[in-house]
Order: sequence, then structure tokens, then C-alpha cells
Amino acid sequence: IERGANVESHDAKKGRTPLQIAAKEGHYEIIKELMKRDAIINSTDNHQKTALMHASKAGYLDCVNTLLNCGAGVNMIDDNGYTALHYASKFGHHLIVIELIKAAASIESRDNRDGYAALHFASQYGRKETVLALLSYNARINRRSSKEKITPLMLASREGNKTIVSLLISKGADVNCIDIHGWTALHFASS
Repeated sequence: IERGANVESHDAKKGRTPLQIAAKEGHYEIIKELMKRDAIINSTDNHQKTALMHASKAGYLDCVNTLLNCGAGVNMIDDNGYTALHYASKFGHHLIVIELIKAAASIESRDNRDGYAALHFASQYGRKETVLALLSYNARINRRSSKEKITPLMLASREGNKTIVSLLISKGADVNCIDIHGWTALHFASS
């Protein structure tokens, strides 16, 4: 950097900047240094992912907090409509989920593939602590996806996540919600 390295150069393969790579690899000290050198915090790669999304997906809480403190856009979306909260929820990083929500992440934001919110991802992938965190911040337990009207309970049932199914039911999930095909969670559990 001292010799004039471009902190905004994008790699040829994925279009990632040094900031995004540092976030993806968990190097928060490098993130701090790059931010001092005027790296663009919300720069995106070829898939429109930001450094915050990379850190949230990989589970690097220190990087997430550093990026949030530097003003990272918490509700930016990539080319699938995923936000940093979607990634943290899908991969079960509940402490990051909490930090993102505290930083005003939209808890009900939907992706543009299936119309899933964060609770859908956490339920589908069996992320108990993440489900609990999202519910503690009032995620809509019976939220239906925009595409097939699937609820988090249906996804957990389909995947055989008994712990998540029991948890969602104990928190008030409607076992009789139906999707566009007329299936309930019981249909998914039976398939």
C-alpha cells in the first residue's frame, strides 16, 4: 500500500477487492488498515457481494463488527437478493445475526430466488441458536415464502430437522399452513 498498491483493484476471477478477501478470510486488522486507506466499504464483487456479506457468511464476528463500525451497508443485496443477514442465518452464525439486527438489518427481507427470509434459512439448515435469535427479535414465525408460500416450519420438516420443528411449534408455528400445492408441514415431513 505504501508503494501505491490500488486498494480497490478487483481480481480477475471473481471481481473481489482486497477488502472483500480480508473479510472472507477473517483478517479484521487488514480491514482496518484498508479502511484507513480509503477502501470503498460497500464495493461489490461479480455477484454483488459486499465485504460484510463475505464476513457474515464465513462467521467472522470481529470482521462484521469492524465493517459495521466503518459504516457498511447492512441491507445491501447480492445478485440472489441475499443480504448479510441471510448469509449469517443460513450458516448459523447467531452472534452475527444479533449484531446485524442491532445495526438495523431488515429481518423480513426476502431473497429473490425463493422469497425466503432469514428465519426460512435458519430453519431449513437446522440452525437452532440462529432460529432462537431471530425469534427473539420478532421474526415472523409463519412468514410464507413469496414463491411457493413455504413457511420455516415446512422447510424444517422437509429437511427432517426435528429439533427445529419442535422449537418452531413450541413458539407458535401454525402446523396447518399450506403452500401453493396444498401441502402442510406434515406433508413435507412425510415425503
